[in-house]
Amino acid sequence: MTKQHIEQTEPTTEEMQQENEKLYQQLTNKNEDYMVKLNRQLDKYGYEESQKIAIVNQMLPVIVEEQANHNLARSIYGSPTEAVAKMNQQSEQPREVEPSPTWQRYLDGSLLIAGVFMIISAISQYIGTQTQVGLISLLVLLALGGAVVILISQYAPDENNKGFLKYILVSTVTLSVLMFFYATLEMIIPRRINILFGPQLASAIGASLLTLKWFIKSKLNIRGNII
Repeated sequence: MTKQHIEQTEPTTEEMQQENEKLYQQLTNKNEDYMVKLNRQLDKYGYEESQKIAIVNQMLPVIVEEQANHNLARSIYGSPTEAVAKMNQQSEQPREVEPSPTWQRYLDGSLLIAGVFMIISAISQYIGTQTQVGLISLLVLLALGGAVVILISQYAPDENNKGFLKYILVSTVTLSVLMFFYATLEMIIPRRINILFGPQLASAIGASLLTLKWFIKSKLNIRGNII
């Protein structure tokens, strides 16, 4: 007589990610902040995107259940540094992994900045403020966005928020300079050269750039940027 084995299919990465997104929406602000810091620690250890998704998928159901009893993620797993160290059976201090090559981080940052600007432009036009991004301006954002993100990322605070004020200052100044430069370009470049994008096209371009950023970051496992 043969034994019948019931095979339990493991969830795919996509299925776990979908479940994670639903659970993230149920987190309190403190637990959401904890998961952000945990992901940074996983990045420092060089975890692949699929590995991070699987780890988060194991932790989130517990965190969501326990927060109903007023228990924070930190009280369950310890600090993000401790939690990741336990996963690796190493010391409490993470072993730093070299950031990705500069060109990869630059590309990742450029797609982020350009994509966000295009989405903001589309939203502004839909609500009637008529803030449009032109073709030349978009190319400039793609050229400079990477440098902006890399600079801001260098001042990212640690999990104890050490250096947080400096990070805010650098972020504010850097983004303000970029905004000023961008606004100046919009004023001085002739419209016949700086072709403007309407809301529909701006939305499509912005969404495409952000999707491409996510795909490339996942494919190349880009590390070192704050976002």
